[in-house]
Amino acid sequence: MAVELRSRHDITVEVFRRIAWNGEDLIVPEDILRSIDANREHFLGFLERNPDVRIYGVNIGAGDAAGGRLSAEQQTDYLSGLTSATSFGVPLPERVTRGVVLARMASFLGGHAAVTSRLVRHVADMLGGPLPAVPAEGNGGSGEIQALGHLFASVPARVRLEAKEPMALINGSPCASALVADTALRCVGTIHLAEQVLTLAADALQAPHEHFAAALDDMWDDVDEIAALTTVRHLLHGGDPRRRAKQALVSVRVIPRVLAAAYRARAGAALVAETSLSSVTDNPIFVPPAPGQPATVLSNGSFHNQHAIVAIDGWTRAAADLCQLAHALVQGIYSDRTALPGQDNLGVGTLYMPSSAWAEEARAASVPSVLPAAAIGQNDVPNPVFTAWNRSVRADRCLHATLAILATLASQSFAVTDRRASWALQPLLTAVREQLPPVSRRRDLGPELGALTTEFADRAHHDSAASRTELATP
Repeated sequence: MAVELRSRHDITVEVFRRIAWNGEDLIVPEDILRSIDANREHFLGFLERNPDVRIYGVNIGAGDAAGGRLSAEQQTDYLSGLTSATSFGVPLPERVTRGVVLARMASFLGGHAAVTSRLVRHVADMLGGPLPAVPAEGNGGSGEIQALGHLFASVPARVRLEAKEPMALINGSPCASALVADTALRCVGTIHLAEQVLTLAADALQAPHEHFAAALDDMWDDVDEIAALTTVRHLLHGGDPRRRAKQALVSVRVIPRVLAAAYRARAGAALVAETSLSSVTDNPIFVPPAPGQPATVLSNGSFHNQHAIVAIDGWTRAAADLCQLAHALVQGIYSDRTALPGQDNLGVGTLYMPSSAWAEEARAASVPSVLPAAAIGQNDVPNPVFTAWNRSVRADRCLHATLAILATLASQSFAVTDRRASWALQPLLTAVREQLPPVSRRRDLGPELGALTTEFADRAHHDSAASRTELATP
């Protein structure tokens, strides 16, 4: 299947899911390509009418060389290649690099990048094959020129670039748009997984149903908290009628509140992604002529997406909190003689130890991605969006691992107490036991927990790739 783009406003989180995560192709119709060429002619006309105007990366240098006007020979040299690919390290997943290519199209479609249709065709066609490896690490510039330099390094050898086109490839913030959209999608499956595992733990601890009663909906008045209460009630429906006579642990009772904050983080990331993906993020931006408005070129700061940084951090914080909550429930089940009667160090007895380690890793990942200390020269404010995304991925990994440990203990609880989980949670319990059957004699659980963590990560990824309803923005 292919997605047709007629306008930058067609680039939504749903389109990102289809193209970046699910591998669909991209089509730019012929009439849109003709309008792109028409705007290119407007840009060339602007240059001809305004020979004294200094345009960044066109007739003056970039970065600290921006003060000097380029000679004709230097301008030609600017078109021969992209020399900004100095970062290195572990590469981004291809779903993210596909998303960057998609986000780059937003500046092309309305003519604001002033590129040729030939370049637009080539960039769109890049999605038809494997993309270059782009490091997720070491991208410490003010914008995204290092990562974009890797992604588009081969373009000058395949397409004859013209004035402004090199800068239109490597300037702006399409990486931030893709990273925050990827985060919004990753949230979906991971939250679904957390809902089920946390509720399974509450069920193993025989939490009274009153903790999640429908009457609370009218008391709390928050749409996300009501949604979380509704989800937990649904997942617990039809479970074993034997419940404890007193209130459960705090870690059980706050499950809906912590989930609600994760919902809010997911919605925040989706909202930022929706606006970022369709935004013109180029520097400089060409503004085509309009009735009563002559053409102009604007130097600007669209290479920095602060909203994306904050939104990604928001999910990392939510994932870390879910991780801490899962760890608390691990300790709660292990120390509860009703949930695990007569347990000694029979394999599950040390599971709170790796749980603690993963929870601490998540806590470390949740450090806010505050703007780095100022550098020197033109590029004096580094961009931490890649750092924020890397931390969020690490927090996801920690959460999947801690949920695997918690699900294992909950499964063990149901096995040794001969209780049954609710119908809605039976598929999860079956999947857990396929990877890690209940422990009846001592065995090393590390490899099995690793396999279950991978299973959980794959389950979350598949859920995110298939989901549409969760991505609707407020």
